[in-house]
Amino acid sequence: MAVKALEKQSVLDIAVQTAGSVEAAFLLAFENGLSMTDDLSAGDEMTSTNIVSRDIADYYKNKRLTPATALTENLGEGVEFWYVEYDFIVS
Repeated sequence: MAVKALEKQSVLDIAVQTAGSVEAAFLLAFENGLSMTDDLSAGDEMTSTNIVSRDIADYYKNKRLTPATALTENLGEGVEFWYVEYDFIVS
């Protein structure tokens, strides 16, 4: 079944929505030639993978829930932006 990504959806979001589990994200990414961390654009189409948890997948479908948790902005914070002796005081 084909699924189109919505704005701010990640591979993990689509895996939960269509297969009922984040475990399916690895196979979803692989089968669609993606990396787990690839940014998706609204309208990107991919083939969904096998359902892992039918109860969860059905819940999302019946409630018309579409998780969209992808970060779309560079926050400019975090360990990779910090410098010893500038952000940390070394004594």
